[in-house]
Amino acid sequence: MLSNDETQPKPRHVSDRALALRYLYKLNGLTLWLLIASVTINFYVKNIGLFSEDFGSDKLRQLSFNPADPTLFGGLALITSFFVHLNIGHLLNNYIILLPVGLYLEKKVGRFKYARLIIASHAITLLTYLCLFKIFDGLPQTRSHYLFGSSSATSACVAYFLLLTRSVKLYFSVLAIYLAFVFVSGEDQVSHLTHIIGWFLGSIIFKLRRKL
Repeated sequence: MLSNDETQPKPRHVSDRALALRYLYKLNGLTLWLLIASVTINFYVKNIGLFSEDFGSDKLRQLSFNPADPTLFGGLALITSFFVHLNIGHLLNNYIILLPVGLYLEKKVGRFKYARLIIASHAITLLTYLCLFKIFDGLPQTRSHYLFGSSSATSACVAYFLLLTRSVKLYFSVLAIYLAFVFVSGEDQVSHLTHIIGWFLGSIIFKLRRKL
């Protein structure tokens, strides 16, 4: 006859890695996974010389979106450019805003709609920039031939968040700041034009949220 100790199932040993993954999953944060992917990719490319001031790295050319050659990297740069950042400061500037706003939106509107907002705002911003680059080549705001980072998606999420929470005064205040940067930026290394495109896309997606 078996004793109680022998009949009861033995507790399974859970590895530290499994516990960490389970904990991250419980956080219910797609934005958190985007941050982890961005950090991982950036540390990888940094070790092979991505963060050079002259943008001379082959990996940068492959992973960033180049309006002069949009088919580079098989067209996948339309997606991979989201994860590439100039340096850790550039990455943190985006995710300090995107983390709280993104986690809120994900819980409020759902993971699928939030993911669609991120993907659509980033991809459509780059395609819009591509059209402007082809039509208005030579304008100061369209001279940056390499686009990378999550700034456009961050702008879209902030606009969506402010409209969702009915923060109308703050919405127009931030919009005014964005517009000012577009007109005074000149040949700034950061394309403020993509920020404002992302902002309007976030606003449009919010207005169409019940139809999408």
